Amino acid sequence: MLPSPDWIDIVTPERTWRFDGRFLRSSWRCIYGGGCRGLHRTQDALRADGCCTEGAALTDADDFMIVSGAVEQLDPARWQFSAVASRKGWFKRLPNGVVGTRTVQEACIFLNRPGFVTGAGCALHFASLQRGERPMDGKPNICWQFPLRRADHIDPDGVGVVTIGAWQPADWKAGGGERSWFCTTAPEAFVAADPVWRTLAAELREITGAAVYDRLVAVLTR
Repeated sequence: MLPSPDWIDIVTPERTWRFDGRFLRSSWRCIYGGGCRGLHRTQDALRADGCCTEGAALTDADDFMIVSGAVEQLDPARWQFSAVASRKGWFKRLPNGVVGTRTVQEACIFLNRPGFVTGAGCALHFASLQRGERPMDGKPNICWQFPLRRADHIDPDGVGVVTIGAWQPADWKAGGGERSWFCTTAPEAFVAADPVWRTLAAELREITGAAVYDRLVAVLTR
């Protein structure tokens, strides 16, 4: 278990960026396919659904359009549930009114399962790599950003604040709330040779912009 957050504020004319330095300095890494128990209630690593059990809620219209464009480029032969998407659509309206990816057989429609020709994993991710592109450019925001959690709010002075930390079990409300296993609180996921601010540098830069990321690194390394 990590200690309490060590908040780092980077102030810009537009907003304040607030980072959990504790997590960014940690040795967390994704262990999908290497011990990840996933979010499913069975906590069975052999399911290989990782954090894709409940699908992905899309953040806004831009997010929807990016994923829609990526779906149009998918090869049906390399997307296990392409036929389901053709019949029903790849997205649906979630109970909270947000649009999200459809689930099939208790996981995201884009998740190819063990035994499929591509092996287990996200069809959108596989397709981007095959085209020589960044997976983050064709996946839902929540997917490429995970385990980073972005939260936007306005402080009492009317200043916009963007908080960047790690998803925690209690944050994952859909499908049952807190989890009995979650990678950002599991010791077995803290095994990277480099800190998160290095291993997730591309994701952090995409979220914050290069200038803010460079200022963050200067604080983390001083």
